[in-house]
Amino acid sequence: MGIKKRHSPPVTSEIAGKIKHLASMGHNQHDIAARFGINQGRVSEIKNGRAFAHVPPDGTPLVDPQMALPF
Repeated sequence: MGIKKRHSPPVTSEIAGKIKHLASMGHNQHDIAARFGINQGRVSEIKNGRAFAHVPPDGTPLVDPQMALPF
């Protein structure tokens, strides 16, 4: 039996906008990645415009149970 590899959920334009907003507020990439259950490298790609460059930051709340986290 091999070890199952975990896969991050797909990042949508809506999530990318939230990530950009949180990054602009000074939250670190590790915390943002944990909040959305994705890899920290994916957050870096979004933050630096290598992915979802066309998506603006979005400060409206996401309807998600993890949004109750304090960051």
